[in-house]
Amino acid sequence: MSQVIIFIIQVIILGLFFYSGFYQAKKRVQYKNDERWQAISNRANQIGLKYYQVLVVLIAIITTILLYKPEWNVQLSLSRVLMFGFFLICLEQFVETLGIKYYDKHM
Repeated sequence: MSQVIIFIIQVIILGLFFYSGFYQAKKRVQYKNDERWQAISNRANQIGLKYYQVLVVLIAIITTILLYKPEWNVQLSLSRVLMFGFFLICLEQFVETLGIKYYDKHM
């Protein structure tokens, strides 16, 4: 992947990360941390936890497949793996924000 594409992906994901933080802070102030906001926040946190669980399962499946299929010679540098791991961790915040938006409309 070229460095320009990686940079664009990084800027987009970090933008989503900061947007999520500002959106959640704005909603927390708007709802004044009442019971409804706490229920919405708890459900969104559960979605974030499910995101991590699915991520762990997918990584375990891919690792197992690559372990038992040595002919699939996948060469990745450690810096790329860490970078994509960082991107996936940052995306959890955005997934949680999507959960907040969903439950804010439906609760």
